[in-house]
Amino acid sequence: MSSARRNDPQVEASTSPPAIDRLSKLPMELLEKIFDAAYDDPYDVTMPTAPLSRTLLPLFDRYVWRTVKIFGDEQLAKVCNTLRRRPIIGGNCRVFSVVDIKSPRTSRDTLRQLFDTLPNLVELVVNDDSGQILDVLLPPNRQTVFPFMATIKSVVCFCRTQRIDPYNPAYLASLASMTSLRTLELVFLVTKPVNAQPVLRPPKHFSVAPLDTLSITIMHGVAAEGLRLFVQGITGVRALAIKHYRDPPSLARILQALASPETVEDLQVGAPKSQSNLPAELKRLASLKRITFRGQFGELSQDSFEILRGLPLERIDVDKNSDISSSELLTIVHGPAKLPTLKRLHLDNVYGEVGDPLQMDSDLEDYGEECCWSLPKWTTAFRSQHCRNLVGAGDIAIDVEVSGTILSAWETENEWDEAVQDYHQHRQSYSRGGRFALYLDEYDSDGGEMFDSEDDEY
Repeated sequence: MSSARRNDPQVEASTSPPAIDRLSKLPMELLEKIFDAAYDDPYDVTMPTAPLSRTLLPLFDRYVWRTVKIFGDEQLAKVCNTLRRRPIIGGNCRVFSVVDIKSPRTSRDTLRQLFDTLPNLVELVVNDDSGQILDVLLPPNRQTVFPFMATIKSVVCFCRTQRIDPYNPAYLASLASMTSLRTLELVFLVTKPVNAQPVLRPPKHFSVAPLDTLSITIMHGVAAEGLRLFVQGITGVRALAIKHYRDPPSLARILQALASPETVEDLQVGAPKSQSNLPAELKRLASLKRITFRGQFGELSQDSFEILRGLPLERIDVDKNSDISSSELLTIVHGPAKLPTLKRLHLDNVYGEVGDPLQMDSDLEDYGEECCWSLPKWTTAFRSQHCRNLVGAGDIAIDVEVSGTILSAWETENEWDEAVQDYHQHRQSYSRGGRFALYLDEYDSDGGEMFDSEDDEY
């Protein structure tokens, strides 16, 4: 085995000399089948217990380098060094993930050399606080030409940046070169620039390959105009996810800027702060079949639910750690104002788990926490009495499939009521039995006489 391989941190192997290599004498086609059978699981690539010969090493590299996950600056530097010494192994990489990068320890030239060794990359994930990787991957006012531009299908970019208008197409021109791109997720956290940043003029023409999935997070400080121009350059989006920390009109601006709103079938709306209205621009999504609420929508107005009734929705989801009006959901699934196209209501916003029997008063005081109970956390908007009807346990008939953790929440609510009732009954029975036991003790101490005199009676 070469010295480069012995120093490779990706594979931990014995330092003893290689054993007699009988596999290398087999035909290459047979060797490929053997390695396919041994390492066909991309999530469990077992490392060799002994050094590999030069013949077998490339076969194993196909699997160990298929998915590369880098955590932190130190690992990034090591992988860059390995690929610099053995650039051929980069051709095996399909998924490349770089997360938790805190400092500009790795130079931009080194990062460019790294990306140049990944000609067959399909999925790229970047979580970078330094801004270095973002500047290399998506430089301002020019398109990068990395060898994976024709193969990359998914890009997820979660980066801190000093760019005052990070969605300006002048910064994102390289996306136009990714001709096979189908999934794009961008989260830009704008920080205060150390030096004055120039305002870049957006290109006259900007377009990205038709996407299946587009996810955008709008943080504080993101300029609206650059975002609008960016969204206008994207067509064919089937699944759209928007999470906004800004004022609600930012959601309306994105929906208004969509180049082909008729293609959107799946919409995810995230709002960490309470929202009272959905924008009328939702009506542009004439083919919308599914909407997912992620965040605080407990104060949505009746007008917002009227907008939902005007869409051909087949499914409504409410994600965990979210809130919405249960009474308004009831009107969506039942009654004269129900949404006729709706087939499924998936609710993960409340959850419950049944625990052990209650043993003492403190178990009631902490609501079963010590007994491993997890009681549903109802809100002023999403109430238990409405949950009863939503899960089909009430007096009204619902012809919509209801799924999600709401089912376990309702079961836990009922089981808790029964557990509390059983606890009180057992305690009362114990108390009566305890008093009778005292009488028996007194009977025994008097030598078998239950009463002090003949005049005593029951």
